[in-house]
Amino acid sequence: EFELDDTPANVPTALAAQRDAREEDARRLAQRQKQIDFGKNTRGYERYSALVPREKRKFDNPWTPDKTAPCSKRAFDGRIRKWRRELHKYDE
Repeated sequence: EFELDDTPANVPTALAAQRDAREEDARRLAQRQKQIDFGKNTRGYERYSALVPREKRKFDNPWTPDKTAPCSKRAFDGRIRKWRRELHKYDE
């Protein structure tokens, strides 16, 4: 049975290390940047950038995914899909 006192003392530091981790694989970073560049080269992104200045953006506005975030390919692709779908609202 699991009790609160049974948790390892280093759990908070392990979670902090996971949060601060960054993707370092050059090939993966290049591929992620390529996907981001495709998204930024759209009419939706162009209009979004013009209509919503960076300092006026809110939490529910489209945010470019962090290419250095430690996540699987599938998870990053999901973030890209969500971002691109949100940008389509600004197509025209």
